[in-house]
Amino acid sequence: MISRENYISKGLEEKIRLHKGLKVAFLQDEYRWVDKTADAMERLGVTVLFTVVNEDAIRAIYRHPWMQNVRFEQTLTGFVPEHLLERSVPPYEKRKTDVAYRARKVPSWLGGFGQEKWEIGQRFKEESKKYGLRCDIAFSEAERIYGEKWIKFISGAKAVLGTESGASVIDFDDKIRNAVEAYEAQCPDVSFEDVQNKCFKDQDGDVVIHVISPRCFEAAALRTLMILYPGEYSGVLEEGRHYVPLEKDHSNMDEVVETLRDPKRAGEIVENAYKEIASSGRWTFATMVAHFDNVIQEEALARIPKEQIDARPVLEKKEISEWQTKIKWYSYILKLKHLVIRIIQIALGNVRKIVKSLPDPIYDFAIKPLVPFIYQVEKLIRKWLLGSTS
Repeated sequence: MISRENYISKGLEEKIRLHKGLKVAFLQDEYRWVDKTADAMERLGVTVLFTVVNEDAIRAIYRHPWMQNVRFEQTLTGFVPEHLLERSVPPYEKRKTDVAYRARKVPSWLGGFGQEKWEIGQRFKEESKKYGLRCDIAFSEAERIYGEKWIKFISGAKAVLGTESGASVIDFDDKIRNAVEAYEAQCPDVSFEDVQNKCFKDQDGDVVIHVISPRCFEAAALRTLMILYPGEYSGVLEEGRHYVPLEKDHSNMDEVVETLRDPKRAGEIVENAYKEIASSGRWTFATMVAHFDNVIQEEALARIPKEQIDARPVLEKKEISEWQTKIKWYSYILKLKHLVIRIIQIALGNVRKIVKSLPDPIYDFAIKPLVPFIYQVEKLIRKWLLGSTS
């Protein structure tokens, strides 16, 4: 929105531009107005960007020359609502609704990936009838729920549906959106596939933004089972451990319903998500603030001109130099620690996939009891490497 005058007036833009200090931006909905946003960042002199875009897509999206001067820091679209962690919620077996979901049909110009939020609910609602599931799934604006009613809605259901948030079309200059809206105005009943073929067939899927939704953190905190399309979920959720995977063609509906109707198996997944995601302390607003503070401190100390340091008393110059060195090494060490943890997570994930392929008797009696211990070891390693706020 920094590119739009109704959000930042010309007068305010000029004041920000003339300011000599560090300028940081937080962006969301990064699939649109990309080039205008980059132009605005250049005019304002923004050099640090907190982005929700998955790492592999950052440079493909931010191709503007100015962005070579920008430091990218990844963050999330939302965090664990910690006030819900101690909330009293109905036990799994007492929840009257089997599956709950609300979604709206998003604009076609977000691409095929953006349509999944609506498609999963529409398809599941239809297919659930043959299983006799009690579903509360709706898509109209009139049926949307907010505030305390939303919390009761989620905590009153055994499970919720979900997908990754994002888009598979990046509209750099707003031309795609304009073309789609013009075509849909001419042909109001046109299908998504027709719009796709007409307006952005070659662009859909070139670059995909796919990140975890804040709804996942809500469900984990409220001990509600998540039935999700498989994905990376920003490296937060693990398929089969923190959520029940529903194939995008819904070919495994039998297995999903079987888990939904098995309180023991469903309870294990719910508890894993509650303990390892919602209660871990790793994905909280406080952790994001600490991350922000570290970045600001690094940038601020790095920006002290050498001539200003030279003009200071010897002891003060030495202290500043020491701090700059410490901050630089802290940044390197933090990145290394995160890399080590990611390697451990990947290794453990591969080990789990291997052991799950073992015959059921071997897995159930020899391996399964060790899984909580493995996760506890991983948690201790993470705490040792990153401290209690990571």
